[in-house]
Amino acid sequence: MQTIVLSPEAVVQEYLNRGGDRFFAGRLRDMANHASITHGTPNGDNRKAGFDSMRVARKWPMHGSITLRRTDGVTFYLRHNPRTEKFEVIRKAGD
Repeated sequence: MQTIVLSPEAVVQEYLNRGGDRFFAGRLRDMANHASITHGTPNGDNRKAGFDSMRVARKWPMHGSITLRRTDGVTFYLRHNPRTEKFEVIRKAGD
C-alpha cells in the first residue's frame, strides 16, 4: 500500500475540500509549515517532513483542532485559543 504524504499546501487544500473557510487558509498554511520543520527555524535553514495523517475538527478554528502526524511519527495539534485569541501549534506530549 502506498502512503500519501501531505505538504503544508496539501493540508490547506484538504481543509478547503472538507468545507473549511478560505479566510483561514493562509494562517493554516503557516501553522502546517511550522509543524513540518524537523530541524532549524521557520525563518532560516531548515529540514522538513511531510504529513501522513490529518484529522480536522468540524468547527475548526472556533472549536477543536487539526491533528497532523508527520512521517517521523510526531503529532501536532493546530488550534485556536479562544481565551487569548491566538493560534497555536502544539506538539503532542511524549513525541
